[in-house]
Amino acid sequence: MSFFNFLVGKRVLVVDDRAINRQIVQHQLSAKGMEVDEAENGVAALNALQVAAEAGKPYDIALLDMKLPKIDGSTLGRLILTEPDWAQTKLVLMTSLHAGDSGEPLLKSGFSDYLVKPVKESRLLQSLLKVLAPQQHAPVVSQQWIREEASLLEQGQAKDLKILLVEDTPINLKLVKHQVRMLGYQADSADNDLLLIT
Repeated sequence: MSFFNFLVGKRVLVVDDRAINRQIVQHQLSAKGMEVDEAENGVAALNALQVAAEAGKPYDIALLDMKLPKIDGSTLGRLILTEPDWAQTKLVLMTSLHAGDSGEPLLKSGFSDYLVKPVKESRLLQSLLKVLAPQQHAPVVSQQWIREEASLLEQGQAKDLKILLVEDTPINLKLVKHQVRMLGYQADSADNDLLLIT
């Protein structure tokens, strides 16, 4: 049985001001059986967390982008951690900062993990397993095993996945094409300003 079954049914809130980033993560996690909600800024995220808590269905994990308008991801994380009703929600920060000395302060401030963007699916899954599996008293699994299974899963999906992006602004099309390639997928431009990823 795959250890990715630990993710089935888990509730996750994806907070990012860029719709394309939210959609990519939403697609990846929904495919693993997770329940995914989205928020485009800190205020929307706090509202979503409150509604979920009042409904008795708090989020298991929240993925926060560092560069959010008005309230950045680090500040948003601190606000979440001060609210008892949301205390069980694990926090993962998605940052453009490169790994190194920047990671430890984040972990010490209450974040369970951090991811360097652009985030590959294999790395995202590793992070979710690391953060959520211990809560379910999962058997001890080596990080090497997780990396290997995530890599195999990603390779299989990358081979079969076909995404069609439609964008009428050339600069946006170029940006999205670059982001998709950074995620490890092949990207080719199609006619009529369409981008086909195979």
